[in-house]
This record gives sequence, C-alpha cells and structure tokens, in this order.
Amino acid sequence: MLIRFGFSNFRSIKDYQEVSFVASSISDDYADLLSTNIIDEKVLPALAIYGGNATGKSNLLRALNFICSGVLKSHTRGNAVGGIPRNHFLLDKTSHETPSKFDCDFILDNVRYHYGFAIDSQQVIEEWLYAYPKKYRQVWFHRNIDENKQYYFGKALKGKNRTIETLTRENSLFLSSAAQNNHEMLTPIYKYFKDKIEFDFGRGNVPAHVIEGYLEDNEEREWLIKFLSSADIGIVNVKVESIELEDTELHKDIFGVINKYVFEDKKSNKFLNLLSKGVTVEHSCMDGSTVEFTLDNESLGTRKLIAILGPIYEALKKGTLLVIDEIDTSMHPLLSRKLIQLFQFKETNPNQAQIMFSTHDTNLLVGDVLRRDQIWFTEKSRDGSTVISPLTDINTRKGDNIENGYLQGRYGAIPYLGEIDTLFEKESIE
Repeated sequence: MLIRFGFSNFRSIKDYQEVSFVASSISDDYADLLSTNIIDEKVLPALAIYGGNATGKSNLLRALNFICSGVLKSHTRGNAVGGIPRNHFLLDKTSHETPSKFDCDFILDNVRYHYGFAIDSQQVIEEWLYAYPKKYRQVWFHRNIDENKQYYFGKALKGKNRTIETLTRENSLFLSSAAQNNHEMLTPIYKYFKDKIEFDFGRGNVPAHVIEGYLEDNEEREWLIKFLSSADIGIVNVKVESIELEDTELHKDIFGVINKYVFEDKKSNKFLNLLSKGVTVEHSCMDGSTVEFTLDNESLGTRKLIAILGPIYEALKKGTLLVIDEIDTSMHPLLSRKLIQLFQFKETNPNQAQIMFSTHDTNLLVGDVLRRDQIWFTEKSRDGSTVISPLTDINTRKGDNIENGYLQGRYGAIPYLGEIDTLFEKESIE
C-alpha cells in the first residue's frame, strides 16, 4: 500500500512536490477508506490528477515510475561509466547543478517503510531506507557521499552489507545492487517496487501479446467478458487465436536479427509465438448469432477499454497500485466512472488495491465518484515549473459543484486560452 511519494528537479517539477494517499478528515462518503493497524490515518483507494495540458500531470506519474525503474534497473542496466539519465528541470540554467530527489512511504507485510534517494547526473548523492516496526524508526541503511564513511548500516539490517557495498557503482542504487545479490532482507523491498506498482502509459494500441496472458486465465477472462457485456458495446467474447505468419525472406531476415541481437535462442521461440497471435472480438447479432472482428476493426475506445481491464483485474486481485496516464482517452465518461468505482468500495476491492490516474474528464468531479481529498491539481508557476496541490487546500464544502468550480477556474489548474478569438479576426483595411 502506497502512502505518499515526493520528488524534485525532475522534468517539469523544479521544487519539491508531494502526493499523498492519506485521507483527510472530511465527511465525504463516496469511498470506503483503506484501514491498517500500521498507521493511524486512513488511506485513499484512488487519486485523480487534473490540470491543463503540459502542466505536469504525466510527469507526476513518471516521477513514481522513475523511483521504481531506478530500484529495478540501475544496477543491472545502468552504464558503468555513463552517469545517470535523470531528466532534470530544463527551464532553469542552474538546475543541472542541483540534485534530483525522490522518496516514498509504503506498507509491506505489516511494516511501514520510508525509502528515498538523491542523484545528480553522475552519481547517487544520498540513499536511505527506514523501517517502522511497531511504529518506531529503524535506520536500515543510509548512504551519503559527503560522509567520511559513505554507508551506514543499522543493526537491524542483517546480511552481507559491506560486501554488497563494494559491488555497488556510484551511479547505481544500493537497494538495486542488494536485490541482485540476493540480500534476504532487502529483496522483499525490491519486489515491492517490482510487483506492487503497475504503470499504464498506453494510448489504446493493444498488441495481442499484451492481453494474451489474462485472456488465457479462465477466471480473469470471464470477469473481462462480463464487464464488456455490461458496458453495452455489443461484445460477447474476446479471444486470442493463432495466425499464420508469411514465410517470406524478409520475415526470416527480421527474425534472424532479433534472435541474434535481442533475444537468446531459448527466448526466440516464445517471441515468435507472440508475433503469431491475434486478438478476435465476438459481437452479437440481432438474430442471436455472433460475428468475429479483428481488434483492428474496433474503435480506439474499445481497444483502450480491453487493454486496461487486464491491469485493473490484476490490481484488484493482488491488492496492488495501478498508475494510469489519461484514463479517459477515447473512453465514454460513464465507463471511466465505473472503472474507478471498482476501487472505491470493499465489495469490488476486498484486497485494498489502489489506483492513481491523470484525466481531463470533469464528469468524475460530480456525483458519487470521488471524495474531495482524492482530487489533485497540477498547475504551472511563473517560471514554468509544475506545482501540485490537493483540492482540500481550497475551502470547499460537501455538496459543492466541483466540476463547475474547476471549469470556472476557482481552483486553478486550467489552461489560459488568452484572446483566442483574435486569431480569426480580419485585419482592417484603411
């Protein structure tokens, strides 16, 4: 369960910003809050990110993805001498000299953890991991290049810490290195970032291999078909079928290059198997019969819905966090509402899954979809940097029309269109 995360000097974010899943004390009753005996506060099952185009909504989500990617990949895929590609804030000539900072708090196996790191373009400046068993802080490790001894290991962290320290490059995270070297206590933390947070930055393209896995799982497939049927778009079945690849010299050359430079031989057959799969969608006819379409013949909205249902099912089943950029892309507002409400109530979310998404869909701001503390805004400051704030920072009351207030600019986070009508005015001729 993710509690909060923060970041600075990353893409459009200059100054330190924070996003929190901790519920406020408001009395809105549009969601069943998540409870835990680890912290006293209640936790939100969903967060919605609103803001004008290019205000940093996607960058907010990418900041969390950067944390996960750093933990999972910095040791194995990082360049030994190539520094760190961190995407610092570009609208300030001094930002390249300032470290980028990332940190988060989460609950895993009934223990709260706080993990973070600071980096520049060359190396890890600082890295830390604290655990809070029985709510008391334990320092597991703290790494700081400004200290005489860069690494401090707390007594609670058992394992070959000093050995792994020597194996950790200056541009690699210690947590990433520890997991790759089978550190017994740190590997579960690594797996949290690997298995408990899923990202979807897609825009509707659905290759067959993306959804093949959950279509072949009978329980998951039945759930997906049931949802699609209830969505009233005429779909009664979705399946993955084998297709015959053309036996041409071009295909042979392509597969040969892939085998040689991308995959080991033992993986090439699996890759070719994925290429030879196609998604078929079955629609009902008036006479009770069915007709099959290839996925390419479906609308972008239908493809987006099919693509996102698999990750949503997995998150609800496993109790993980799903992060979606532009959940409303090409999708009807009522479908977006239904997808979000799956996370909002215990009946459909018994495993305490979470969802965080960016959206322009103002229909979600009215009715019984979101609590006020589940609504966050991104806005550009005068220097072009992103500022992030929750609706609860603004004085609102239960029952207010949040959609109207947002569109009227009371909360900020909307684009300034200027005198756009002047673009169509004809120049007067004297």
